Amino acid sequence: MDKVFPAAGAEKKLLGYIPAPAACLPARLLPAGPALRGMVLFLWLTGGRGFWYRVESARRDMLTGYIFSSGWWYYLPVSRRQIRRYC
Repeated sequence: MDKVFPAAGAEKKLLGYIPAPAACLPARLLPAGPALRGMVLFLWLTGGRGFWYRVESARRDMLTGYIFSSGWWYYLPVSRRQIRRYC
């Protein structure tokens, strides 16, 4: 698994949008299992940080995948306890 890879040109354009937290669903509704694999979500964390996230796997307690930052995808597992809202 690559730890860092460049985003495609279309991803860079589309992922420039930042949804408002109020427009997103509460974290308790985020499903687990293979349904999320390959999806790109916007995650708002409990500390106020938000980012686009490409899901590789979704377990009951953890998401593994990549955050989008400055035109690159960076590997970063995220605990479900850290997630406040998602779009």
